[in-house]
Amino acid sequence: MESRTNNGQSAGRSFWDDGGVGRSSVPLEMILEDAENSSSSKPPPTRGTRTTRTRSVAWPFHSRQGSSSASTTLSNFSGFRWANLQPRSFFQPRPDDATSIARSIVPDYVLHYMRGETPESLARKREEKTWGQRDVNIEDRRDTYASCPVEFGHFYSSSTDLTRGATRGGNGYGSASRHSGLRRHFTGWRGGVVYNTIIFFLILVGEIALLIVVLTKTRLLAGDPTMWTGDCGKVGDINVGLHAVISVFSVVFLAGGNYVFQVLTSPTRGEVDKAHESKRWLDIGVTSMRNFAHISSFRAFLGSMVLFTAISIQVIYNAVIYVSREEGPGPRATCSLNLNGPLFGTVMLLNLALVLSTAAILAARSSPSAFEPLATLGDAIRSFLRAPDPTTAGACLLTKRDVRRGRWGEGVQDARHFVPKVHRWLHTPSLPRWGLTALAWLAVCGPAAAGLALLVTTARGSGDESAIPIPSTTLFPLLGSPYTTFASPAQPVGSADSQVNMAMMLTVLLASLPRLLPAVLYLAVNALLTTYFLGHEFALFAAGAPRPLRVSSLPAGQQTTSLYLTLPRPVSWVLLVLFAGIGFLTSQAVWPLVISTTPSSSAAPRTVIAVNTTSLLALLAALAALALGTLGLGLLRRAPFAPLVASGGTAVPGNPLAQALRGGSCSAVVSAACHPPHGAYESARGCVAWGVVDDGGEGDEAVARCAFTSNLHLNIVGGGEERGEGGGYHHHPPPAGLGFVDLARRYA
Repeated sequence: MESRTNNGQSAGRSFWDDGGVGRSSVPLEMILEDAENSSSSKPPPTRGTRTTRTRSVAWPFHSRQGSSSASTTLSNFSGFRWANLQPRSFFQPRPDDATSIARSIVPDYVLHYMRGETPESLARKREEKTWGQRDVNIEDRRDTYASCPVEFGHFYSSSTDLTRGATRGGNGYGSASRHSGLRRHFTGWRGGVVYNTIIFFLILVGEIALLIVVLTKTRLLAGDPTMWTGDCGKVGDINVGLHAVISVFSVVFLAGGNYVFQVLTSPTRGEVDKAHESKRWLDIGVTSMRNFAHISSFRAFLGSMVLFTAISIQVIYNAVIYVSREEGPGPRATCSLNLNGPLFGTVMLLNLALVLSTAAILAARSSPSAFEPLATLGDAIRSFLRAPDPTTAGACLLTKRDVRRGRWGEGVQDARHFVPKVHRWLHTPSLPRWGLTALAWLAVCGPAAAGLALLVTTARGSGDESAIPIPSTTLFPLLGSPYTTFASPAQPVGSADSQVNMAMMLTVLLASLPRLLPAVLYLAVNALLTTYFLGHEFALFAAGAPRPLRVSSLPAGQQTTSLYLTLPRPVSWVLLVLFAGIGFLTSQAVWPLVISTTPSSSAAPRTVIAVNTTSLLALLAALAALALGTLGLGLLRRAPFAPLVASGGTAVPGNPLAQALRGGSCSAVVSAACHPPHGAYESARGCVAWGVVDDGGEGDEAVARCAFTSNLHLNIVGGGEERGEGGGYHHHPPPAGLGFVDLARRYA
């Protein structure tokens, strides 16, 4: 909307946010237009082209020949990205009226001036004629270097929609209003948090219902934990089934807590900018402990509490149900299924804490100041295209290795040649992340293998069974049946119920401690696989075919959104099923058992820890499958071909974006790839691709540039992957030029 002075002159143009509140106003004469870009058929100026910019006045006497848009210009001004405010058609003169003699003699601009009209006011009147129409389509400018509305570099909210109220029409563009209101809370990262909160709440309701049933059917309030007594075989089967359900609930808590933790530790654009000013980088799209030092203290505290609660549930939940065995003088024994009331109450409190913590994230009102994390790769690319980061300018081939060595920032960038290398998915995670994953895997696999070897060796030994009593005569008994038992360090000193209950509680917690190890392994493997797919998603943008950005909130235009952040849902489901099984086998490999004698006996009950060799063997098999799957996926060479040509126009396999993220996620690398040509505006609303946007001209000193752009169009012949799947190498590649990375050129 225009603002005017008292004499009717146009003084500036105001911009409005999504809520209709005025944001800021810019004088019209401070709008930069590059004369080279006034025609949609011409590309933006290259480094080898000199562009002359002068301050001029577009009112009232101004020639419009040779340009269909206002040519008011201004030199570079800090803090703004300048572009033309109006479409060119708004400033095109209307045809002369043949019935008006005055208009055939007096120039139009004199008549307009005498009437107090300006080019801006005339454009506004023409625009008002279209107001009130429905289904207004916005012209698709992705194929041109057309001017677009001004964006304010550090104040442009990711929630702002430049085409609010527009429909898709025929250009594929849409408005973020389609995800407005209540619906926007069920899409993107907000939708993921909402669904996790609902799942946590439903589990809590089920736990409350179970507690009510137990309180009405048993004497739990009187201190008796027994829920059901009967044959040991049936009790064992019920115990196994309940622990299977507990394992599923536990991994759901862990996966949901990890999701919320990743959202909370994802940085905002302001936090990324602040870190880059100090030559520090942050993680984008993956679970990260590195971001803790750069995000807000409240989010760091809330994320830590969510993750700690989810991990604590793994141990305490497994200790809620246990079996007690009563041995009499006869050959048969009676078993009881018990519920630990205090621990079950603790689980419910932790569950409630998860519900409240996740709901607190959604409590903030939707506003430009609301928390908008860069949770996905598309979020970061969208943000850096809207407002390029000056700390990574001139380093389009920046890699994670350069960032770690401090070779980035002002005055550090150098033009370089790109050298293609074979890239496998296992190259993307950093060595520390690989080391953490390997250590977590060994922490689970090592004790299981050692325990199984010890038990098997002892069973085949000299027959000295006094050290390790073996109740079972079978080497691999059924689940729920102990192969051997060990005396617990916590033993009741008397037969009093309070002493027995205390010893029992310590024993069940001790037997449930191994559940911590699979939980840590899940977090490590999830982060590793997330890094795999982050690198692959980044590399796809260099394949030549424009792709829509996958953002985590408020998609606009052709942008897409999803409930998952980086790890695709099929992989997440496979991981959930696998770790639900690993958790269940861990609970059945080592579990508590309370052994007591007949009521007539005065001997105190004994608390033991039972071990099942069948569960240990199955656990090792599941861990081996996990390791083989992770390593096998990492050995893939599926980085898609980028348009690379060597001397003579020969196609070369390789992908610069895949190599750039070797060593893990890095905000600086993503930022360096999002610097469009000087004077060009790049919209992230359409499909974008990465490639050469400035060939640098001719000569030995010519330096080209690569960046994300919505105007990259390539006719790729062949396609496929680095190893040749899906079409093989390019047989007849087009000559090097815009879009194609020429290995003989230097890039900056």
